[in-house]
Amino acid sequence: MKNSHQNAANTYSLTSPNMDKWPKKRKLATTLFKGLDVLFIICSHPDGIDVPSVVKQLGQPRSNTVWLLESLEHYGLIERRNRLCFPSDRLPQLLSAGADLALKDKYRPVMDKINAALGELVVLARLKGSELVPIDTVKTIHRVGFDPNEIVPAAYASEKTASGKLLLTQRPDLIRKDAPKKLEKELELARKHHIAFNIQDSFQDMVAMATWVDIPAPADPVVSVCWPLYRFNLKEAEKAIAAFRVAVPVSAPLKKHNPSLDDFISFYPQLKDL
Repeated sequence: MKNSHQNAANTYSLTSPNMDKWPKKRKLATTLFKGLDVLFIICSHPDGIDVPSVVKQLGQPRSNTVWLLESLEHYGLIERRNRLCFPSDRLPQLLSAGADLALKDKYRPVMDKINAALGELVVLARLKGSELVPIDTVKTIHRVGFDPNEIVPAAYASEKTASGKLLLTQRPDLIRKDAPKKLEKELELARKHHIAFNIQDSFQDMVAMATWVDIPAPADPVVSVCWPLYRFNLKEAEKAIAAFRVAVPVSAPLKKHNPSLDDFISFYPQLKDL
């Protein structure tokens, strides 16, 4: 499948008509153009459009069009319901100039509920390029805890954070070749249970736990809670799962899945000692 996608991309770049009339000294991503064409077609049909109609309007082979549709759907920009394609409800929010502010407003109630249940630092973050960037926090109620100012301005390698591990399940192309070998198993657990851990990966003496705050998609944010190591234990982890499940909207996978920590304990033996 990967090779066919690559071949499709090459076909676009090598056979695009009137290439000699394009602006000189520019290397243009014509596959991106086709993806945007598909997105614009779908956005012009708010009541939905079927795949054959998209294929006809795009003027590309069905296989190439379906590949582009699947990619846009995976990224969370379009949705498919009853064999029709729709622009995602989240599309205006995700692509607006004030996207971060819109996401803060939308998910702040979720963060407040988690904070009220646990009393720990809660962080909302999203991918920007290949980096995980925090965009909002709710402070811990404890006298001792992690300062949001230490976290918010920073961008971290995704495999070193709980939130980043979740996002890498949707963007495996961002996994570094020299990433830790244990990451593959961590991503497997994150895909299965819709939660991920950071046990002193990004900060010494910190444990973090993250989940999807909405439909899993590369462009969507994730929410995490952070404990000082001495204040974390398995009971806190169970409380966090319960708080997540209450707080997140019905579209989030944790509403339907109540994960057991057994798989995580098998992979992180140190959890039993915390």
